[in-house]
Amino acid sequence: MHVGLWRDHPRVCSVRSGLAPEFVFPSARQAITAALRLAGFSRAHRVAVPEWSSHCVLSAVGWCATPLPMKEVFSASIPVDGLLIYEQWGWPLVPHAYASIEQHFTGRFIVWDRVDSGHCMQPLPYGFDSSAAQVISFSKLLGYSGGGLLRHQDSYVPVPPREISDFTRALLRLPAECRSSFEYKEAFKNFGEVLHPDAASEVRQNDIFTAIESERRDRISRVQELLDSLLTSDWPQWMRDAVTSGCGPGIAPVLRGASKQVMQACIAALEELGIGAAVYHFNWSGDPLRPAYEPCLAVPVHGQVHSVKTLIATLLSAAVTKL
Repeated sequence: MHVGLWRDHPRVCSVRSGLAPEFVFPSARQAITAALRLAGFSRAHRVAVPEWSSHCVLSAVGWCATPLPMKEVFSASIPVDGLLIYEQWGWPLVPHAYASIEQHFTGRFIVWDRVDSGHCMQPLPYGFDSSAAQVISFSKLLGYSGGGLLRHQDSYVPVPPREISDFTRALLRLPAECRSSFEYKEAFKNFGEVLHPDAASEVRQNDIFTAIESERRDRISRVQELLDSLLTSDWPQWMRDAVTSGCGPGIAPVLRGASKQVMQACIAALEELGIGAAVYHFNWSGDPLRPAYEPCLAVPVHGQVHSVKTLIATLLSAAVTKL
């Protein structure tokens, strides 16, 4: 079984959770848009977003507001109406960043993007847990075919009712073998008025919150193994502390400062093992207001990774070969 950067096989915890379907959005990206609409945002409102945001995040914000780069907003004191804080790959912020956000953006509407965070059930500091709109992804966290939650003011926000479009009806009529394709899933995440059919079954049949906690524990055990290797010798202390405090990242950044040749060799070596990896930019400062994005090799540490020791050995061997 191929292991991607994010889970792509559902995490099963077959005890009913009682999560009512009316609270489950077709995707986390739709929940981001709903959060901004909840705040009454329109095109005239400006929202600060992290550099290197994915296109789906930019599109989710762009449906009802104008996104601006976070670094420029902060450094140039550009006025904004809201901001999107992303716990990149499930890593929390460096501790002092929470106070800085509270100080510089008092009264601004905050969407806290926790789509990758195994610890998403844990409260945010500085009162953000009750003031910010928090977004959770069943796809990113649990490998489901879709689904997301929006939490605001200590409660989950129900999905606004929408009429099912002819496009969605056509998708629902397609044979079951189409449902696993990337394009089919993306169509529901971006435009569907209802959950992907498989996601609807996954939500009904599983205890979502127990599954998330189980995934968090698996992630911690895997990233702790990584911490004991040379691959993390350059990790800043805040990342080590985050693991100790119980965070649940699904992806780990390694080979900071390595050449493209070394990273590509490592990607090829992992691919032979059936493990996906990619060169991405990671914010090593852990501070969204003062980011320090640098290229790294992103490797999975979520619950589908069976042997971190094999992953470590393969990376070190491939890297040494190219040095």
